[in-house]
Amino acid sequence: MRASGSRKLGKQGRRRLCRMYDYGSPENRRINGRQSNNRTIWNNEPWKFRRLLFLSTAQGGCVWCGNPPKVVCHPPGSPTYGTEDYLDFRKAKCYPLCVSCARAEYRGQVLCPRCRRTGHYCAPGNVCWDCIPEAERERLLYLRDKRKRDRSQYARTRARSFRPKKVIDNRTGKWITISPKQNSSTSSRS
Repeated sequence: MRASGSRKLGKQGRRRLCRMYDYGSPENRRINGRQSNNRTIWNNEPWKFRRLLFLSTAQGGCVWCGNPPKVVCHPPGSPTYGTEDYLDFRKAKCYPLCVSCARAEYRGQVLCPRCRRTGHYCAPGNVCWDCIPEAERERLLYLRDKRKRDRSQYARTRARSFRPKKVIDNRTGKWITISPKQNSSTSSRS
């Protein structure tokens, strides 16, 4: 029973609620703890002032693509989290990034080393889709389509194997249905 005044959660709301309380792995607990501790720092005035000052003095813009920076990024694994050095961006070796580059960095991607265009991110050591040679791109598309065909064919054959079969009983001459669990060579009657 819902409390009066509360609204029913839809599918998206339930998913969001589950994600909000998903502290399953120790890594998730560590990240959530660090983010909640840093949220108090991010919401105070000294942080906002220093952040604006750092971003306004960043020459050249985003260090990845050159667009106007919006995010101050600390280096991954920075030991300054939760310390006084966290607010000193020069000492913490922070760098300015635009929003899309910061999102890509959070996902563990880098800017494509070949074309270096905004929005062209890839895993470290790879290149973006546009920089892959045409022959390799066709090969990758063929492999993707082959995997799709193989999966759908496997699903069809698996579904057929669970379908009941109709056969004629040798003793009675009537049609009977045999479930997939029964062996076709033995009769269910004794």
